[in-house]
Formats: sequence, structure tokens, C-alpha cells
Amino acid sequence: MTEPPPIPTPPPLPTRVATRILPCERCNYDLRGRHVGESCPECGWTIDSALPNWWDERLLRRVALWARVASLPCWLLLLVPAHFVFAISDIDNIPGFEWTFGIFLVLMPLQIVVQFASVLALADDRLGRSRTKVLVVAALVRLLAFGLAVAIIVYENTIATADALLIFGYFALPILAIGADIATVRVFAKLRKEVQPIIGAKQAAIPMVARGFLWGVYPLLIVPVVGWFFAPIIWTVALAVCFGELRRVAKASREALASLQT
Repeated sequence: MTEPPPIPTPPPLPTRVATRILPCERCNYDLRGRHVGESCPECGWTIDSALPNWWDERLLRRVALWARVASLPCWLLLLVPAHFVFAISDIDNIPGFEWTFGIFLVLMPLQIVVQFASVLALADDRLGRSRTKVLVVAALVRLLAFGLAVAIIVYENTIATADALLIFGYFALPILAIGADIATVRVFAKLRKEVQPIIGAKQAAIPMVARGFLWGVYPLLIVPVVGWFFAPIIWTVALAVCFGELRRVAKASREALASLQT
């Protein structure tokens, strides 16, 4: 009895190559140009995908949603300087300034709480553990900074000897809040770099400028009168632009992911 001929072994399927910036999940080494199944030359982690780990349809939908949610209160905050300019045009209209202050007291806490909730919702391990830690810590620090600012103001109004504490809060707490925002938008910038072929340089130009302006907010903020007016405007517009960039990154990533699955 003759043996059946051996079944020919099919040729190995071609492995996919990481054509975009692909940070190693363990050490963040750039694995671009390497094949799925290879090992990271830095830490030995086995590459299991040619796509960023956060390219998941449900996660990208969530990122787009919360990025939009976080940007809306930023744009709404522009009502405060707009109403201030309207009120100052009629200097005798004292109630106008009261309305400006009232709008600020509503919109500022709203922006702080919404951004805090949004950043926590964006913090997912699939973005990378180090990025997730940065987002969580930045959200907590920012909320703490504004909470301490409110506490110091209340304390200063009840204790006559609290001037030194008020001065400390005026100079120190904005550093914490702005630093937290800079750390947050840097995470967004890294995500955008991972989809660089999809989000081109022209689309990234305005968010890049916005991130640069964030570094100038604190020096401007401590300048009396002029800085007090323009620094918050620059701050809130820069944040709105950066959250808008994140939403576009999520949208472009979803479109690219859908094209790969078809």
C-alpha cells in the first residue's frame, strides 16, 4: 500500500509592517518599519500588531466624543471677555460687570469639571500606560490647583492676615494648572504623530502653535490688567484647539481603520 503524497505546506503569509510611528508598549521604542512577530530591539517585546494599540473602533468613538465635550466649555468661556468688552463700553453700567462676573462664576467651574471628567474618560491603557498615568495625574493636579485657588480666596476673605497665602496662590497655582494642561496636550500631540500620514503637517500646524502659546500663558498671566485679560483667552482657545485636534485624530483613525478592514 503506497503512502499518500504529503500535503504541501502553504507558503507563510506575509507579515504586516508598521509603516507609522509605533511605540513599543513596554519601552516606547519606535518600531516603525519592523514586521509583526519581530521583537523590540530594546526590551524584547513581541510586536503583535502593525497598528497603534489604541486603534479600536469603540475607543476611538469614545475619544472623539470626550474630546468634543471637553472643547465646548472652552469655547463658551470666551463669553466672559466678550461680555466684559460689552460692559466696559458703558462704564456707568455697573450691573454689566456683575453679569460678567456671574458668567465667569458659572462657566469657569463648568470648564474645570468637564475637562477633568473628559481627560479621565480619555485615559485608557490602550493609549499606553505612561500616557494614561500622565493624563490621570494631570487631570487631578489641574482640579486640585483650582480647588486650592477657591479655598485660598475664601480663606483670604475671612482671615485678614492671609495676604501671604493669597500671593503664594496667585504665583504658584497657575503653574500647576498650566503645567497640567501642557502635559495633557503633549499626550495628544504624541497620538497625532502616530497617525502622521493621515493627519498631515498642515492640519497639525495650528495645534502646534496653540501648544506653543500655552507656554506663554503663565508669564502673561502675572502681568496686571493686560495679562489678566488676554492670558485666559489664549489659555482657553489653545485648549479648545488641542482638544479639537484630538477629535480629528480619532476621526481620521476610525476612517483608516475601516478602510483596512474592508
